[in-house]
Amino acid sequence: MSDGVVFLCSGGGGNLRFVDACIGHGIAPGLRILAVLTDRDCGASDYARAKGIPTRSFDFAQPAQQELVDELQAVGPSVVVTTVHRILAPEVVATFPGRLINLHYSLLPAFSGSIGTAPVRQALEYGVRFVGTTVHFVDEMVDAGTPIIQSATPVSPGDRVEDLMDSVFRCGCIALMHAIDAFRAMPSRKENTERAFISAGGRLSFFSPSPVFRAEYENEAFWDEIGLRGQR
Repeated sequence: MSDGVVFLCSGGGGNLRFVDACIGHGIAPGLRILAVLTDRDCGASDYARAKGIPTRSFDFAQPAQQELVDELQAVGPSVVVTTVHRILAPEVVATFPGRLINLHYSLLPAFSGSIGTAPVRQALEYGVRFVGTTVHFVDEMVDAGTPIIQSATPVSPGDRVEDLMDSVFRCGCIALMHAIDAFRAMPSRKENTERAFISAGGRLSFFSPSPVFRAEYENEAFWDEIGLRGQR
């Protein structure tokens, strides 16, 4: 098994681009993106081709998603990020126990079972005081696996989804990087008790456990440089 990550994607690949940027900036030394596997031709696969990352699309309706299982076994990642808009077959989960993780834009178990910005919209409609992100292990139930790390961002009166998503997206990226490092011998594997918050898109956001924060995370030039402002 290599010190590498595979992304399963359906959309623009914002989290993929963030992790790739972290690798390029030395934030994730030794980590490699081994492959980007998608359910369609999408922004994530375009990005992978442009960066020379192996990419391939699969029919997720195939029984037991066997071709996906075979590809993952051949690549041998230490962790698989399942930001694909498909439910993984039980056979996939059983073949890679403890290696599949997902990012969800809510404080699970609240507002589970939806994708993209929908959990944030549902949270605002419900009247929550905090929106959040959760990176969790993937099991047989949708959005029910054990959380690895969560973030919480206060909601201000009159906030709309579009007002919050830049902060939520950034927090999700940071949480995902921490979760990936938890599979590796990296400092962020240990809880940082000195600081639990960060300014993400101008909003103070809190994390538990506390990841190791990098200067780039609060550097607007970093987000502008890699074109991730407000993207998901």
